[in-house]
Amino acid sequence: MVSNKFENLCVSLFVASLILPLVGCGDPNQTSGVVHLDGVPITRGQLVFIPEEGAKTFVDIRKGKYETFSGEPLTPGQNLVKVTKHPLPAADGTVTMQQLSTIEHYRAEVEVPDDPSEELIIEVFTEHSN
Repeated sequence: MVSNKFENLCVSLFVASLILPLVGCGDPNQTSGVVHLDGVPITRGQLVFIPEEGAKTFVDIRKGKYETFSGEPLTPGQNLVKVTKHPLPAADGTVTMQQLSTIEHYRAEVEVPDDPSEELIIEVFTEHSN
């Protein structure tokens, strides 16, 4: 049963990674940036922005960068950000169960600016991981 959950997660993340590039560019409500782990960009993963008030926002990290979906701006102000670092797939695009066991989770507190077009760089450090 656990392997089915991991497979469903992988399929969901894969589908999300295919849809993200289809979203239009230049939307003034989109926020973009990079996520660093100990000063090095995270190549692949997911962010969950959790504001003090308002809805959560889920964002994929691809090729070291993230961008919110059009029409889903981040809530300005203090946000808890849950960062999930995913393993890179093999050349054929597959991810093994062993690689899935290396998924890493981190947390950061960030101040989301009022201007969503302002780049937001998120820094996380291994000594503060959860």
